[in-house]
Amino acid sequence: MTDTENGQPVADSCRKAIEDLQIPHQFSKIANVVTVSVGYCTVVPQKWTDPSMLIAGADKALYRAKEQGRNRVVKVAAE
Repeated sequence: MTDTENGQPVADSCRKAIEDLQIPHQFSKIANVVTVSVGYCTVVPQKWTDPSMLIAGADKALYRAKEQGRNRVVKVAAE
């Protein structure tokens, strides 16, 4: 999201909207309803910025969210 200072509220809103749907998740050992974990990454792009850095950061954040208990939002900065 360009021109966004803080993506946390957007990510939290998406996570909560899915949880609020209360879609039954019969086979889950984690929750009775469908939930999502969100990982996002931030970067201030420069000429040398490789877009794959952003994707790798978001992937890392997603796995951290799942490791921390799922149904949460985690942010990392691109390296």
